[in-house]
Amino acid sequence: MSTRMEDDPALTAVKNSIRALGRGFDANCDTRLLYCKGAAGSRVVEVDEQHARDLPIGDGLVVPNVSRDVKALTFSFLIFGNQLQMAEHFNTKALLSGNNPLGNFNSVFSFSGSKKIDAAATKSLAMDGKFIPLCKVQLTKHPSPLRDNVRAAVPRSWEPLSLAR
Repeated sequence: MSTRMEDDPALTAVKNSIRALGRGFDANCDTRLLYCKGAAGSRVVEVDEQHARDLPIGDGLVVPNVSRDVKALTFSFLIFGNQLQMAEHFNTKALLSGNNPLGNFNSVFSFSGSKKIDAAATKSLAMDGKFIPLCKVQLTKHPSPLRDNVRAAVPRSWEPLSLAR
C-alpha cells in the first residue's frame, strides 16, 4: 500500500530540518530540532526565500519551494566503536572541532555532561553507535550573514556593566 508523498514521515522530517536551518542552538544543550532557538521560520541568518526550487532528497522524494541557499546531501550509514569517536563525529556534523560531547550526544546516551564523570562511570557504550541519516540539509553560504534585526540587537560593547543596563 503506497502513501501519499505529503504524508511520508521522511519528507516531513526533512521539511522540519529545512525550517530549522539558521535558527541556532545551544551546543551545551540538546541540538535536536525540538530544541532549536526561536519560533519556526525565525532565522538569525539571511536565507534567500525569494528564489526557491524543488529539492530532490533521494528515494523519489522532493521537497517543494526550498531556498536556493539550501542544499541536500545523501549519505550511507557509519559505524563507530567508542565514545570518543562518536563524540567527535557528532561535533563534526555540527561543524565544531574537538571531542567534548555536545548536548545531543549526552542526551542520546543519558550522560551528565561532565566528560570526566561520564568516562569514569562508563565502561563501554555496550554496542556500536550507528549514524544513519536520510540526508543532510545545510545552508550553502558560509559564513551566513546575520539578519538586520539580529545585528541591531547585538550590543556594540561587551562590557558587563553596559550589558546589564
